[in-house]
Amino acid sequence: MYDDNFTTDPEEFQKIKELQIEKEKILFLALCSESDSKLILNEEKMTVRDFERITYLLQQLGLHNYCVAFGIRHSDLLKELGKQIEYDVLNDTADADTEMFLRKHWDDAFLSQLPKGKIRTYLKKLFE
Repeated sequence: MYDDNFTTDPEEFQKIKELQIEKEKILFLALCSESDSKLILNEEKMTVRDFERITYLLQQLGLHNYCVAFGIRHSDLLKELGKQIEYDVLNDTADADTEMFLRKHWDDAFLSQLPKGKIRTYLKKLFE
């Protein structure tokens, strides 16, 4: 069977990839909080912790194309996060329990801001 969407043309492939990224960005903007939307749209300054949290949420939601593009767009924050992780590893200051607690908090905060109903119920399964 022939797939009409398949292409070997690099330019066409790039256009398709950019469209996928934009769709995932729009989906995340529709789901995330107003404060996260402001961070993503550069209406407010993003911290390294904001970057880490948003990247985590994108991964949890399976929005991998946008997650990669988001990391590239904020490469300065990605580098800073890398330095922090490296410091924690080298100085044995990483605390897995604290990190797990933090991620659980991010999960709960994200899910609680969603309207009650099917979407929250469905997305909650992604975070389990």
